[in-house]
Amino acid sequence: MDPNGIVQSWNTGAEQLKGYSEEEIIGEHFSIFYPDDAVEASVPENNLEKARERGYLEDEGWRIHKNGERFWANVTITPIWGDDDELRGFAKVTRDMTERHEYEERLRREKERFQRMVEEVQDYAIFMLDPEGYIQTWNEGAERIKGYREREIVGKHFSLFYPENREDRSPEEMLAQAAARGRVEDEGWRLRQDGSRFWANVVITALYDDDEELRGFVKVTRDLTERKRREDRLAALDEMGRQLLEAESPRDVSETVTDAAETDLDLPITMIALYDDESGTLRPLGQTTRAEQLQSDVPFLNPTSDVPWDAFGSDEPLVIDDLTNQFDQLPADPPIASGIIIPLGRHGVFITGFEEPERPSDEALDFVKIVAADLEAALDHVDRQQLLREREAALEDQNDSLARLNRINGIIRTIDQALIGASTRDEIEQAVCTELVTAGPYRVAWIGRQDAASESITPVAAAGIETDYVADLDIDTDDGPAAEHPAGIAARSREPYTIQDIRSDPPFEPWRKEALKRGYRSMISVPILYENTLYGVLTVQAEQPETFTGMEAQVIEELGETVAHAINALESKQALVSDEIIELAFRVRDSDVPLLRLVDRADCTFELDNVLSYEDGSLSAFFTTHGAERSAIEDFVEQSLAFSDLRLIVEDDEEQCTFEVTVDEGSIIATLLDHGAVPRTITAEAGEARVVVALSTQADVREFIEMLQSKYHELELTARRTRDRGARTPEDFKAAFEERITDRQREVLRTAYFSGFFDAPRRSTGEEIGEALGVSQPTVNHHLRASQRELLGMLYDETPPI
Repeated sequence: MDPNGIVQSWNTGAEQLKGYSEEEIIGEHFSIFYPDDAVEASVPENNLEKARERGYLEDEGWRIHKNGERFWANVTITPIWGDDDELRGFAKVTRDMTERHEYEERLRREKERFQRMVEEVQDYAIFMLDPEGYIQTWNEGAERIKGYREREIVGKHFSLFYPENREDRSPEEMLAQAAARGRVEDEGWRLRQDGSRFWANVVITALYDDDEELRGFVKVTRDLTERKRREDRLAALDEMGRQLLEAESPRDVSETVTDAAETDLDLPITMIALYDDESGTLRPLGQTTRAEQLQSDVPFLNPTSDVPWDAFGSDEPLVIDDLTNQFDQLPADPPIASGIIIPLGRHGVFITGFEEPERPSDEALDFVKIVAADLEAALDHVDRQQLLREREAALEDQNDSLARLNRINGIIRTIDQALIGASTRDEIEQAVCTELVTAGPYRVAWIGRQDAASESITPVAAAGIETDYVADLDIDTDDGPAAEHPAGIAARSREPYTIQDIRSDPPFEPWRKEALKRGYRSMISVPILYENTLYGVLTVQAEQPETFTGMEAQVIEELGETVAHAINALESKQALVSDEIIELAFRVRDSDVPLLRLVDRADCTFELDNVLSYEDGSLSAFFTTHGAERSAIEDFVEQSLAFSDLRLIVEDDEEQCTFEVTVDEGSIIATLLDHGAVPRTITAEAGEARVVVALSTQADVREFIEMLQSKYHELELTARRTRDRGARTPEDFKAAFEERITDRQREVLRTAYFSGFFDAPRRSTGEEIGEALGVSQPTVNHHLRASQRELLGMLYDETPPI
């Protein structure tokens, strides 16, 4: 341009930018490119003047295209001076900056809108992030919510607000999703400057330019902690309600509510005190940890104090806004300053305390009432369910008892029949096992005998499913590892031992593993015990847990006793009737034996004549003493626990007396008979008793001897022999009898027998028999008694006592 602004030259760029050709523009004033308002304001002339004065001018503004359209131009005007320092003209360079200007204008408008929004919404944290997430701006709402001042936070990455153990999306994921979608919203825990957490609602909006290039983000955060707390408490209340439906007892209900109060309901100082009918008091049945710690220091939490009782008795909620006005004993700064007590109808009270010394808000009171109402409803429900369960259980128990009673009675009858028919101990043991498995819900039953020498249990009879492993069992009765089998424990303790669930207590011993492989879940071992004699152990196993309870276990236990009685009776019978017996001789010097105390105190000798047993189980002994008056024997028996009901049978002048006496359990005679031994002779003199007994050949002699030695400390075995009892035919017995009576006695006895004298009723009298034989009636009676005495003597005097 010349010094006046007339265009002197024109290049292709100018033509493309402004639309004029060189021919059209040369000679025109450059103000043609300015809008009218700029021309009117003399902007072109002023720009030339400024360029001349300053030596250079840069300006931006709207310019006019040939077609009348505007564009935003960046313009530089440089004056051109001659050698004589005279102004020759100006060089003008114009660039089209329309796009940049429009972008900057948009940013300006967005910034203005953002600023207005920030100013209008003070409860929101609103700030801008660059594309990488670094904070660019900060408002007062952000400072209030997050705690940082602007100078402390601008330039730092916004991930600073996210906790490390977060469960929601990461900051990077949030930015990526906002960039992809334009906007993302999330809720989660965020961190304040002091480290505390708050529940935030976050909206991140991406900012793009016209080229769709990401320029940054706007992040808006709201503090919704209070709303979150209310929602969480309501959700916890719903969850507590679901859990209360599953509660089965007042304690379950109370603990469910106090657990929820402590963890989710934001009631950390809570106690539930229920009325106890037996003691007539309110007793804490559930309480939070904090309440338990404070109970002894704060009377408000003591259910025995007057305040909870007042609320319980009035059935009206009690709200205390300042506990120091209610209780004199509180410290100056009490840990609980206010509280609420809600009665639970007939059940008790719900107590909750607060640290603030002010009346709880209506919202807090309403919430506590809701919790208490749910609690009371749950307690009512539990009471109804408990009553229903008790009725159903009673009915089910009755049905089960009847069914079980019928089954058990059937088992007992079957086993009793089997025991009656058994002729050997082996048959008894096998019959019991077989009948138990056949009739009961049992998978296996077996009996083991104790070997006193090796202190072990050896299985001798078994029945059921997969009994193969029974024979391989290694069971001790001492204190070793193999003694942990229930059979070993039962043998050692002489008490039943039950396992209701074999798999309940791992690691398992080998016997448990083998039992579980075969499907056994419960078992019982009972000693086969008669008096102090252990005949063995009965073990029964079932496939269901908890099988051996109540009546089931009781019957198995009693069955062990029944089997022991059966074995004892069988051995006693065999000792009486078998052709071969074991005869044992003992010497006893134990001063505690009543028999030896008798001879010592009366200074006499003792000889057992016979023993009789009666249907009611009582025993009578016939014995003869030498060297003592009858009064001495009577005085001793009167004070003795081993004998009773003494009766004198015969007394002669030489201080020889024969008595009958009832034998009680403490007597050595009863002990021998109870354990299958038949006393053959018992004599006692000068502090020593000599005893000879007969045992069945099937009896466990070692066990019998150990039993006696355990009862009588100074007992010595002096002889053991096996004897043949000897057989006697009816003809032999008849011949021996006739040898012992006279011809006249035989004649009177035969006549009386064939005349019906011994019939009932009698067909002949003694007088009639005397007339037939030509003798008097007294003579007949004399011969009959003599003959009968000889016969009974052969029966009882020449055979062992029974």
